[in-house]
Amino acid sequence: MTKLQRHEALLVVLSLVTLAAMTSWLQFVGILVGLLALGLRFRCFETEVDDPTKDPNVDAVKDIPPEISQCSKNALGLAMLQIRDELDLSNHISFNSSTPIPFENDLFQGQALFLVKTNPPSDRWRHLFDGRRRTLWLHVQGRFKLQPRGTMYLGGELPRSVSVGLFARSVVTFIMGLIQRVLRGAHFGFGTSTELPHCVFSLYQGVDELIVTPPGATPPPLGQSSYGEDHGARQKRRQIPLGHEEFQVGATYTFHFYTMYIDLPQWTVVNLPGMSNIPLSTFIDSQPMNLVSYALDGPKHENSAKDYLFSFSIRFDTSPTSSSKNEASAARACLPFWIEALHGTARRVLYLALSSDAWHVVPARRLSKSIRIHVHNTSKLARYDVIEQQRRMVQAQVDPHQVHQLMEPFKWPALPASALGITVGTAHRRHMILQQQVFRALTSTSLRQEYLVLTIDSILSYRTRSKTPCESILRRNVMDAKAWQLPGTTLESSFSFGIAIETPLQVVYVCFPSSLIQLVWLQHLRPSSSQTCQIWSQSNYNLTSPARPVVLNTRRLFPSDGAPIESPHQAIATSIQAIHQWNASDPKELEGRELTNFHDAVSALRFVDLAKLSTHEDKLSFYLNLHNCLRWHAEMYLPPSAQSFAAYCVGVQELTLTLADIDQGLLRSSSSSPKFKALEPFVLTTVDFRAAFGLQVASDSIPLFEPTRVHDQLNMVCSQFLNATVSVDMNQRLIRMPDLCYNYRYDFSARGSAVDCIRKILGFVNDTLGRDIEALLDGDAINVTYLDATRIRITLEGR
Repeated sequence: MTKLQRHEALLVVLSLVTLAAMTSWLQFVGILVGLLALGLRFRCFETEVDDPTKDPNVDAVKDIPPEISQCSKNALGLAMLQIRDELDLSNHISFNSSTPIPFENDLFQGQALFLVKTNPPSDRWRHLFDGRRRTLWLHVQGRFKLQPRGTMYLGGELPRSVSVGLFARSVVTFIMGLIQRVLRGAHFGFGTSTELPHCVFSLYQGVDELIVTPPGATPPPLGQSSYGEDHGARQKRRQIPLGHEEFQVGATYTFHFYTMYIDLPQWTVVNLPGMSNIPLSTFIDSQPMNLVSYALDGPKHENSAKDYLFSFSIRFDTSPTSSSKNEASAARACLPFWIEALHGTARRVLYLALSSDAWHVVPARRLSKSIRIHVHNTSKLARYDVIEQQRRMVQAQVDPHQVHQLMEPFKWPALPASALGITVGTAHRRHMILQQQVFRALTSTSLRQEYLVLTIDSILSYRTRSKTPCESILRRNVMDAKAWQLPGTTLESSFSFGIAIETPLQVVYVCFPSSLIQLVWLQHLRPSSSQTCQIWSQSNYNLTSPARPVVLNTRRLFPSDGAPIESPHQAIATSIQAIHQWNASDPKELEGRELTNFHDAVSALRFVDLAKLSTHEDKLSFYLNLHNCLRWHAEMYLPPSAQSFAAYCVGVQELTLTLADIDQGLLRSSSSSPKFKALEPFVLTTVDFRAAFGLQVASDSIPLFEPTRVHDQLNMVCSQFLNATVSVDMNQRLIRMPDLCYNYRYDFSARGSAVDCIRKILGFVNDTLGRDIEALLDGDAINVTYLDATRIRITLEGR
């Protein structure tokens, strides 16, 4: 092993050791491993050790055999890979295409090859991978249409922010500091409201090979193992200081880079020294990996400041094609839930399947032998999100007939606390009234085997193999207890005999083994008429360092019995109206029922159908209201450090949306790509610069935007905001504008210039201010200053 290979291994092992030690930031370290393997590759700019019989400088194009069949399309997992040009959604892209795929945007016009190693190998490209450990290889060629501003970066992005604790952030920063010593221009970020999580390096110094062909000359054809850059030229290029690179308009640039650490058809991280392969879904769940290159002039990698050369999202999609909709529907209904249950000493993962009006179970260990997706057989707290993602992948791929053969009838286990590895404390045993093994709903698609204990003053629930309760409810906080059954369940079957225990903060859903036991518990759980519910405080949401989005609309996991499913506009209007009532009331006079009305209203957003948002105005008004409602909710209950991670679960489509997802994704699809395919039908196709002002209203004056009036309402918001924040100084030829105009400058024009922005806002300021601004624009050069503008009160007629 060479010195650089040892250094390469050291960085990988260091990251993975840190990963093992810090489970609270497991997701971000996985991102580091995945994105660094994609772009930085821990390779220190050294050429990968290839088969010595291969000469990297030999042009292999002439040896390419004619393409007889589409072997790559039959390779394992390749059909489930999707790659998309986020800058041109109409552009069709595929892996291992026989010819380069053209792409074009405002900055660059070119073509690319996306090559992956498959088994069986691609007839067209196997000569490039034989004798090499490379698994992913990108070739790009094209010309700049505009002079790029600043430095060109290349690497990876994620479409959603991640959170880590202070210590974990320090360790990751230390690791990246080591990498930045070797890779000049390397930059990373955890993600903010204006910046996506990213890990990038300088394109000019970092790619494996870069060839510049002058205007008029013929560039080399794509698809070669080498384009002729020798070792000396490569070293000279990499010694050029950051910021001194030169890109010429009209010249043709040909470059390529590769990695041996990402196996996309298997969706795994591979070839890690001393480690087994790791599924990418373990780290990034359903998120795509975005392979990006962009120009940036400045130290901050803000979304609005980037000029993209390309942005290609790669995701592992197990959803069925349109030609198999009937089979897909059957598969989706096939495994609607997963449960955690104790078998021996292990917490096993079981899938629930409904057949002949009765629930059956399919052990994950049996399914894993029948399908081509790695699934976890045992359950851990840190795996819950991954297990749910695997359930979705399984139900999208598995044959319902196969499930029928593997499933077995569900038998309710009659086990005491000792058999479940549970120890109830002496104090609780002394005051115990009832005890029962149950299954509690953790999410709308998962249940967990637990042991429920009712004492004089509390309801305690124990996870298997535990000594302390995982859930504790004071009986004085129980508002109501109602009979409930798991959705899809028929009468007199397993999971028919449940209870929904209502508290101000949440509704706890618990399933019992029989109707008799259910009745006994209902009699004890229902509050007396004289019982007064205690209002919960903000401390219930005191999360200082969330490791993932904090979903706030979780009071109800399932629709209320008999309650009609509202339209998206009805649901968000009810939520905004509840905010108005809350803002108009004295907090000391708020009762528990009034407070739960708001939480029930935002919980109803989980059950709407976003497909009903058919027009631009439908989407625009709904997303503005959703953002403002979520921001108010976050500010009410979360500390400032956690507010950017506040999220709502929205729609039967099960979209988890943060403030940044709504602002940068749904409202600005052209500026920041959707984070997964399910979001694509709902994004706005055009950017409205007025939307930025609609998101800056004060929390005590949140308007309700209506589809039929949204344009007039946005005009009123812009007028009130700009007249309150824009001013001029004629003597200094100075225009003061809110920093909002700078942060969203590319919403006003493609150039993002201050003058373009000023001309756009002229129509919203008063006549006197407008005349002063026009006089400055007609004269000599002007000065523009951006000031921090706090949110202002907005008054809309008919609010």
